[in-house]
Parts: sequence; C-alpha cells; structure tokens
Amino acid sequence: MSTSKLTEKEIRELFLLRSPNFTRAVGGVDGLYLRKQTRGPNGVSTFTWVFRYGVNRSFVSLGPASLTASSGSGVSVREARRRALDAYARVQSGLPPTATAQAKRKPKTAKKQSSKSTVQELVPCWLEHLRQQNWYCERKDYANQEQRFRDYVLPAIGRKRPEQVTAKDIASILNPLRKTKSAVAHKTQSGLNLFFSWCTANEYLPLSSQLPTSQSVLRVLLCKTKPDKNYPALYWKEIPDFFAEIVTHRIHSVGALALMFCILTGSRSGNIGRSAHDDRGRYCRWEDISLETRVWTIPKENMKIKQADHEVPLSEQAISILMLLRHYDMTSNTGAVFRSVKGGSISSITLNSVIIKMHQASINAGGKGWIDHDTKERATAHGTSRATLTTWVMESGYKRGHTKDAVDRVLHHKIDKNYGTSYDRAQRLGPKRSLLQDWADYCFSKCPPNWLELAMS
Repeated sequence: MSTSKLTEKEIRELFLLRSPNFTRAVGGVDGLYLRKQTRGPNGVSTFTWVFRYGVNRSFVSLGPASLTASSGSGVSVREARRRALDAYARVQSGLPPTATAQAKRKPKTAKKQSSKSTVQELVPCWLEHLRQQNWYCERKDYANQEQRFRDYVLPAIGRKRPEQVTAKDIASILNPLRKTKSAVAHKTQSGLNLFFSWCTANEYLPLSSQLPTSQSVLRVLLCKTKPDKNYPALYWKEIPDFFAEIVTHRIHSVGALALMFCILTGSRSGNIGRSAHDDRGRYCRWEDISLETRVWTIPKENMKIKQADHEVPLSEQAISILMLLRHYDMTSNTGAVFRSVKGGSISSITLNSVIIKMHQASINAGGKGWIDHDTKERATAHGTSRATLTTWVMESGYKRGHTKDAVDRVLHHKIDKNYGTSYDRAQRLGPKRSLLQDWADYCFSKCPPNWLELAMS
C-alpha cells in the first residue's frame, strides 16, 4: 500500500515547478497525487490533492493543496495522506473512495456503457473471461466456441449492441442450424446464453431486462430440431467377416490392428490414437496397460465423462494384438501403443481410413462395401466399436447373461461411484471381462484359430 514517500522539501519544490500542468505521486499512500492545473488568460495555477484508484485509474479530489497545516485555505500534506488512507480503505472494501463521491455517484446504466460496444467487440472479451475462469476443461473448446460465433453469430448480430438483440435475432441464428446440425445448434445456443449472461453481469445489459436467449420466449420461435444422426456402424452379424478380412489381408497394418483393438474394447477412437486437438495425449499408452492383470486403465482426464478412471478388461485376442505389435516392433518410443510413421502415436483418423480402404476394396471386387444397413452409409470406427457392441448384446449377447448395464459400464456410460474395496472392483470388472471376452470370441469366430501364429510367422 505504501509507496516512496516524498519529504516536505521535495513537495515544496513541486509547488515551485514552472510546468503549467502536472500530476505527481506524493507517496506515503498508494494513489495520492499532487495535481497542478493552469487555466485562464492570466495563467492562474491551482494545486489539488487527488486520489487515483481502480483499473481505469479514476481520480477523486481530496481538496486544495497547502504546504502548512496552519493555512486555512487548503489541505496540508499530513491531512492529505490521512484522507488518502481512508479512501484506500474504502476502495478495498468495494466502496467509492469518499462519502461525497458515493453521494454524487450515479448508477451506471447499461445503455451508457453498451452504447460504445457491439457484440463483435465484446465476444473477444467474453472468451478471454472464460479462459481466465478455466470454464472449459479442454483448450479445443475455446477454439470451437470462437469458431461457432464467427461462423453463425457474428454475421447476424455482430454489429448490434447487446440491448438491440432480440429473441427473433437469436431464432434466426438457431433455426437453420436446428434443421441441419442439431448438435451445433445446441452448442451455439448454450454459448449465446452464456454470452448474454456475461453481458448482464458486466452491465452491458440492464439487470431487469429479459435475455434474448430466454427459453420462455425462444420456445415459441424455434423450429423442431433434426433428429440426431448416429455414427454409421456395421451390423453385428458382419463383424466376423470384417475381422476375417483384416486378419487375411491387413494383419500387419498398425492402423488395422488399432481398429480391431478399438472394436474389441468398445473404446472411442480418441482413446486409441491422437486426435486433431489432443493437447494432453489421450492416446493408448503402454504405461496404462497391465499385461499381468490384463486391464487397460484410462485416466479420467482422458475420458469424455471425467468422473473416474475407466478400467477396460482385455480379452485374450486384445492381448494377442499387443503381443503382435511388440513382436514386429510396431510400438512407439514415446510410449504410444500404436506407432505412426513419424514415430509418435497414430492419428485417430487412421481407424476410419482403414475402413475407407476396406470399403473401396470391397466395392472394386464387386461387393457392397462395409456399410450401415439402415443408412446405407459407409461404416465408421466410432459407430462400429460402440453401437455394434451394444446391438450385439441386446440381440444376441443377452443369451449368455450379458445385460445393458454391463455394456453401459464397458462404454463408460455408467460411472461406478463406489470406488472402494478390491472386492467391489472385482465385482465391477467381472461382468465387463466376461462380456468383452465373449464379444472377442464372436469377432474372431471366422478367423483361423492359429491366426496369431500365422501373423508372427
């Protein structure tokens, strides 16, 4: 709080300076200054004690300056420092620096502050606020939010001030997205609601006004959303042929082995290979795999639902894929299980690339390709590794005693909140291990029994 304190002699020299105008720190209390102003044709100079505060360095007068306490026409240095100390304490308590300033202070109106700021000017400030508050867990989320505003929001309302934006403006942004990209529409609406709430908190909107994103108003303006599109997936009855194709023609491809491992474990492709925005390294690592217990433990930070580590029991076939990788030295020196050409982890896109190549090869050979039976679209790694497993459990796996609850735990849809004793842990792993082993046996049911020996020979 205290700064370099000028002596009375040094302050007296300030009074004698010939400079027509200046503001000099006096010290003793942070924010106390002596201000000289020269006005009028005769060049009459006045000296005033001022106190500066806040981010914008606003100031308030503490009275006319005087060198001595005996002078009845001004405030002495000692008195000025006392007043500055009181003002400093008030500011630290969230009050105006002086009682006079509080009485004269007019409440800021949203109109006055926002009249100089458009939505386009405020969005960068809002995004910076989110970064400072660590609002999102992932760095990519800030970039995605900024991209959505740049593509959909700013072209429509960027030049308007926040109080000029209406619910109809918001509906005009969201309705085209709701018809074509329902997921993007939902995220854009959440971002808009967050932005206008921030505007209200920072007095760019009146506190009493209804937000243009208010659901009570938008509900009558928004159209119905397009049903969410699921990831295309292979039908479960085609999985044995799919695996047989890989084992016969692509068993020495790291990407193909990664795809099989992904399907066998019901994992997301982002937990197998490095994704485009992966700044934490969520890809599969050897350090997370225990060959002794045959469990792959994915840290909760690497999961979509970040509540608990995800334990994936590894089937005999999944372990065989890991052995094959080590046999041909296909692993990375950086700890990644599936190595790319450059030495790091493969990309998560590689898994889909394998399906694309297999799909095209099937068509070239006169086949129908590897497609989703419902949508007739080419299958994806995400859909096949997760939706296909679920469908198999519901239509066939239930005959072996597997339940929807077990597959939800395998896919990390249901979190085990009781992370207690080893007995509880074994109870959780038991159904998952049994399910994934039966699933692996089914996936390899059309492959030669000695497929691993053939691959290593």
